[in-house]
Amino acid sequence: MEFVNISEKEFDKFALTNNLSNFHQTSLWGLLMAKNGWKTHFVAVKKDDKIVAASLLLEKKIFSKYTMFYALRGYLIDYSNFELLSFFTNNIKKYVKKHNAMIIKLDPYLIYKERNIEGRIVEDGIDNSSGLLNLEKLGYKHKGFNLKYENMQPRWGVAINIKNKDKETVLSNMNSVTRRHIKKNETDNVIVREIKETELEKFKDIMNHTSERREFNDKPFEFYKDMLTELNGMAKIYLAEIDLGALVNKNNLLIEENKKALKEKEEEVSNNKDVGVKTKRKIVEHQEEIKRLEKNNEYYEEIKNTDGDIITLGGMVFMIYNKEILSLFGGAYDKYMKFTPSVSLHWEMLKNAIDMKMDKYNLYGIAGIFDNPEDDLYGLYEFKRGFGGHVEEYVGEFDLITNKPVYCLYGTLRRIKNVLTRKN
Repeated sequence: MEFVNISEKEFDKFALTNNLSNFHQTSLWGLLMAKNGWKTHFVAVKKDDKIVAASLLLEKKIFSKYTMFYALRGYLIDYSNFELLSFFTNNIKKYVKKHNAMIIKLDPYLIYKERNIEGRIVEDGIDNSSGLLNLEKLGYKHKGFNLKYENMQPRWGVAINIKNKDKETVLSNMNSVTRRHIKKNETDNVIVREIKETELEKFKDIMNHTSERREFNDKPFEFYKDMLTELNGMAKIYLAEIDLGALVNKNNLLIEENKKALKEKEEEVSNNKDVGVKTKRKIVEHQEEIKRLEKNNEYYEEIKNTDGDIITLGGMVFMIYNKEILSLFGGAYDKYMKFTPSVSLHWEMLKNAIDMKMDKYNLYGIAGIFDNPEDDLYGLYEFKRGFGGHVEEYVGEFDLITNKPVYCLYGTLRRIKNVLTRKN
């Protein structure tokens, strides 16, 4: 076996055939990271002139002349093959030391143990414990079986196997609440559409609002711009919108139809005192439907008066690579949550994924908390589980220290800085 640098073209060709393939491990994502301060390296192990393992490595200077390397959702390797993993690791350590690296970070796109949608481990299911143990044997320090968002990338997610499935089957596997929201949004004409760079400010405004509400730091506008312009169609941004003017007009027609039907039933009762229970029930149903539609229209008119007819509700970034579509992140306006835009966004992309003959639709990040509705992150899991599928538990994040003295010094200086910052 030999350890070598390879071209972007060679790397991408191999990545497409690997069972751990993911959009983070592509030359296009490397290009995006290069525009955001990282240097890229494409390394591989060849056996008999054939690539058997590879990874995109990202490099960034973090302390004096010293750097960190990050195999984002890498390596693309058989983690159960200790001989191969050992050879790759030993050569990567030598390689990064030449670039003054003090640490390598690694968070493989590798399922740890197979779980069902309830978060329960599947008996006799996928189990990559051997891969984790092999990494630890080689000196990688596991950051733990985190339940929330302590790592650089999510350790938990929800995904749906859609290989050879049609839309009706996927829809039937959702829970009743999610199906009801889908139907309601279709009735209300919530529209999901892809946007280009010219409308990117709309999405950025959504993310600004969401980051303030959820208290996280959003990415700069240029990052989103680069995603659309540099990733060659791998990244797509979709918005969910609603035309309140058209919805009000539609509801007004429904109100008139219900009033007409109500009048007919009331006349039927007036002319025949012995009408059945069914007729009387229909009268109540029409009355309640009229009240519901009129109340909704009052709400819609109120929004129209302040925000206009066409309302942008929310948006999401989707990554399309190989046989998977992944919902990377997104947001919504708090005041429009009543319209559940995320439901429409996911359903639209699920349908697209099925049409494109994809194997997997990945709703991605959740917390690994399945039995505590009181937890602040339980709601995200509850929302995503509504689409069916299964929970994915990734093996987690690892650190491989390559220059311990410098790494320890760096850690000490950071702790001192944090203490001084808190005092000030």
